[in-house]
Amino acid sequence: MEKKRVLLVVAHPDDEILGAGGTLIKKIKDGLWTVRVLILTDGVSWRNRAKEAIERQKKAATIAAKLVGYDLIIGDFKDQLLDRYPISKIVDFVSHHVKKFEPNIVMTHHWGDANYDHFVTFNAVNVAIRPIKNQPYLEKFITLFIPSSSEWNFDPMKSFKPNIFVDIMETLDTKIKILQTAYGHEMREFPHPRSKESIIYYARYFGTQIGMEAAEAFNLLWSREL
Repeated sequence: MEKKRVLLVVAHPDDEILGAGGTLIKKIKDGLWTVRVLILTDGVSWRNRAKEAIERQKKAATIAAKLVGYDLIIGDFKDQLLDRYPISKIVDFVSHHVKKFEPNIVMTHHWGDANYDHFVTFNAVNVAIRPIKNQPYLEKFITLFIPSSSEWNFDPMKSFKPNIFVDIMETLDTKIKILQTAYGHEMREFPHPRSKESIIYYARYFGTQIGMEAAEAFNLLWSREL
């Protein structure tokens, strides 16, 4: 079976592991996916503009990439300020990497996330991967569930509605360890959604929806084939 090329586009370092870490570990380990992760911002400059803090985020993302086994590209957009850029600039950045990598599957944030950087990222990706004739390699467009964002928009019209579930029972512990190793400074105490306990809870919760012990949940927006 030919490997699928998967492009995961997220706004901040740690979104990639929080939203799809267990799935990435599983698919890469099984030889099913070749993955490239595109992170748009440093994820910290809104809170801390110190060079050391920004470098720590980039180093953390690099550690996570090496542990899981995917290619990593980090953009230079500013954290929590994506809405200040012309959307065309973000679209151009994403489009460049889409054309360069030619992914079969593109994954990004849910459009209803509470974090506005996530919303802007979704919009940019949505434009960049329009299923037009000159991008025949694109097969599926999928969005992620990110704890502390996807569940915090209380508008029922914008709620995350999963329709794909990936069994991560065998990779959940590894996902947690990678979060603690690479992004321990971003983890919080329970009952915060980014605590170890909450991440396990979400995996168990999504698993119960589909008869699995633990799962990551996704929303398929469109697909060119069944």
